[in-house]
Amino acid sequence: MQNKTSHLSITNDIRSINIKRIFYLTLISIPYNLIHIIIFYTNLSKDNPTEMKWRLGIIFCHASLAVLMSIFGVCAYIISKKALVATPMHLMIYAALITVFVFGVLITAIDQLVTASITPFLVACTIVSVVFLIRPLNAFLFFLFSYAGFFFALSTYQKNPSILLSNRVNGMTTVGIGLFVSIMMWKMTTSNLIQKQLIAEQQEELMKKNGELERLAFFDQLTGVYNRRKFEELLKNEISRISRYHQPASIVLIDIDNFKRINDHYGHPVGDRVLQEFAGLLKNNIRDTDSISRWGGEEFLILLPNTALEEAKKTAEKLRQIVENYEQLNQDSEIHLTASFGVASLPADRQNALEIAYKNADDAMYLAKENGRNRVEAK
Repeated sequence: MQNKTSHLSITNDIRSINIKRIFYLTLISIPYNLIHIIIFYTNLSKDNPTEMKWRLGIIFCHASLAVLMSIFGVCAYIISKKALVATPMHLMIYAALITVFVFGVLITAIDQLVTASITPFLVACTIVSVVFLIRPLNAFLFFLFSYAGFFFALSTYQKNPSILLSNRVNGMTTVGIGLFVSIMMWKMTTSNLIQKQLIAEQQEELMKKNGELERLAFFDQLTGVYNRRKFEELLKNEISRISRYHQPASIVLIDIDNFKRINDHYGHPVGDRVLQEFAGLLKNNIRDTDSISRWGGEEFLILLPNTALEEAKKTAEKLRQIVENYEQLNQDSEIHLTASFGVASLPADRQNALEIAYKNADDAMYLAKENGRNRVEAK
């Protein structure tokens, strides 16, 4: 499935490259066609019928090619700006490619009126091999049919057998070189695209692994909230902030009441589920600016930035009531869950501010335990 997705991605990239190249080709081709029209129209003389036929043929070919290239340019621009389905893109790419070959053959055939040169066909093969990215098998078929057209069209105006043979052999060489260059361009481009895709996939995998390492380093594996190590870092940053801006902040230490009894009576799997749901309950009922961690065992610590002690007590009381009234924990087992809350403010401009705040919160929490549990106390 992954290989199929990768193949589709590369195919889409190649289509996009071809569309962009067609657009730039039209920007070069149209002025080139107009210049040829002007040059061949200048001093157009009726005295020499062969030369006049040659000039008019070249003018007609370049005028027709300029019109078609204008259409291709507009289509390529529209396609590059809008996401279109693959089929119209394929059709336009192949139409542009065939157009280059057809006019290369036509102009070469018309040139035989006055010269033995096959330069236009050489130019067409070069453009197709360098500009268009084609699968090797498709390239073989396109070059084969172009040579067939070249082979038969050449004899329309070239009647000298020796020149005709020489041009057909030279045309075969031109097609062979063009096919070789086309295959090499395909191989190089697809190889580069595959390499870029592999690098992108490796970078994505690396980001996932880094995210997993960060999760392991910063988050408690059971509850999904911050672990103690990361939370100490957050607390130190908050202490630095309140010292700088003189804004209040508080912490709330929470301990699940009689948690050992839950583990002993119902087993550790139930105890783990209680911890997970308890952590989720707290996390879902605090502000986005607040942070929560599993401090250890059944203890959780909440950081409340920009919150004075009295406001922190109100927040703790709200959480206490939510925990007490939470019914989902009682569905599978008859567990009545409560918790004791200790609230303390973070002191600013004090050494050991974290230790002082935690000790105050811990003392307040144990006071809540001593006063009957399922309470909020502050210090």
